[in-house]
Amino acid sequence: MERERVVVEEAILRPSEAEAKAPPLEGVPTGVPGLDELFFRIAWEKGQPVRKPLGGIPLGAVVNLTGMPDTGKSLMAEQFTVKQAALGERVCFVTVETPAPFVVRGLSERARAMGIDFTTIEDRIVLLDAASYHRLREDLPTLMDTLAHIYRTYRVSRTVVDSVTGLYEAREMMARSVVRALYTFCKKWHQTAVFVSQKRSAHEELSAEAAGGLREDLPTLMDTLAHIYRTYRVSRTVVDSVTGLYEAREMMARSVVRALYTFCKKWHQTAVFVSQKRSAHEELSAEAAGGYAVGHIVDCTMVLSKELLLSARSASAYGLPPGSILRLFRIDGCRLCGHDTSVRVLEITELGLVKVGKPLSEVLRK
Repeated sequence: MERERVVVEEAILRPSEAEAKAPPLEGVPTGVPGLDELFFRIAWEKGQPVRKPLGGIPLGAVVNLTGMPDTGKSLMAEQFTVKQAALGERVCFVTVETPAPFVVRGLSERARAMGIDFTTIEDRIVLLDAASYHRLREDLPTLMDTLAHIYRTYRVSRTVVDSVTGLYEAREMMARSVVRALYTFCKKWHQTAVFVSQKRSAHEELSAEAAGGLREDLPTLMDTLAHIYRTYRVSRTVVDSVTGLYEAREMMARSVVRALYTFCKKWHQTAVFVSQKRSAHEELSAEAAGGYAVGHIVDCTMVLSKELLLSARSASAYGLPPGSILRLFRIDGCRLCGHDTSVRVLEITELGLVKVGKPLSEVLRK
């Protein structure tokens, strides 16, 4: 049977027609010192091309913040949220990792550190608690229907998702389709968006030890913990280690840890989880820190990394004492405008704010 030929005429555009539908090329301030000036546009002056600072990420861009844990990704997302709300924009913060009440505390602390009264901006922030409602994490159409309701009701123009990785955990093969659908959705609703994504280990060393009982059956483990909490009035929990709950089942790691995390929150536990490092290498690249699933779809990717400086020689090269953590930052690409291409030092200040510093090359020359 011959295939019916279909011509999608509305998808055929001349450059002028496509440009008329694009937002103006202007900067959206991030609230992160040292970052906004790294984006620029090109202007012609006296017959020569010159760089003009954009003053933030491009309006209408979907930006991916990716990297290892404890590199400052969520802090940057929170600073962006607070800054935009302070400028009068309405922001939707989709929390996939942490229940909303705890996110609010973080936002409030970030605002205080930035010198902003949180009570004056909180009405411009809308939280979508996907961490507490699994249907929002597991059913993408439901998430997008809920977001569309928020956009219509609250006139939101900025969206933060922390993190998109949580929307496809244990379903890695779906990563690109999930991110692409969310990216297209944000474009349709004219959102300037920040997606946070997590680094995936390039190599996993699987344990051959036999595991059973409480380790293999998470519901049984949580039922037993609930019995302990009720019987012994426990308020503190230590798990050494959570890695043992998903060994030889690495694809289940995030779902296992999330279930245990939510369980501890439900029972009002102050908890310590011990976990094992899997990745042998930490690379300052979008592929190493988040994979192709996100970086090749969004408009811009920023990569955050860290290195523990244990030897006196390595530490002295950066002018730091041994035992220091060196955090690095790089804009991996931005298809909407020009950007700085250097690897830069990233600092988390004493007030808990992220700050982009000097190029690493300048630090090493000293």
